[in-house]
Amino acid sequence: MPIVLQTWDLRPRLQPFAASRLSARIIEGRREAGGGILILMRDHSKLCAFELADQLTVLVYTHSRDFPRSEQFGLTSQRRRVAVCVPSNIVEGRARDSLADYIRFLDIAYGSARELEYQISPAHRLTFLSDDSHSTLRSKANMQGS
Repeated sequence: MPIVLQTWDLRPRLQPFAASRLSARIIEGRREAGGGILILMRDHSKLCAFELADQLTVLVYTHSRDFPRSEQFGLTSQRRRVAVCVPSNIVEGRARDSLADYIRFLDIAYGSARELEYQISPAHRLTFLSDDSHSTLRSKANMQGS
């Protein structure tokens, strides 16, 4: 019985598809699925999830410029690292040959997006982020991981 994989916002905007094995090999962007051929784009830059993650990363860097110097190796560094992890894992997963690896990297990216969403909250409560910056980052992070 084939396993049906559903997409969510962080995953690419593909129709749900059936795969006989999660470890099916992707060769030159094509994978046989139940006798048919599923074409997977290997170009990460065309994924909505990558575009959102990239925008979120730029926003995090921009909004953390005014954080106190004492937070340079604390919340500032942690938020920037996790923000870069989201698109980086999407890119790395996209470059993998197996569907299982691709999904695993998307799950890691999703976890990083959730982590970043949390880190926005204490930055706001500590008054490192203005109300406007907080709402901007929060809405972008919610679009990324919902």
